[in-house]
Amino acid sequence: MTVTAELREVDGRRLAFDFEAVDDQGAVVGDGRVERAVVARESFLSRLSR
Repeated sequence: MTVTAELREVDGRRLAFDFEAVDDQGAVVGDGRVERAVVARESFLSRLSR
């Protein structure tokens, strides 16, 4: 199986990736979009301890 992902959009701290999974016979078995946000780690962790 091969999975590929491509960064498609950057909007400030938001990143959007499109992905596709292809099996060994070449058939697409899954695809979609994943969105992630970039955060300041120390600031984020400090808020958890409150």
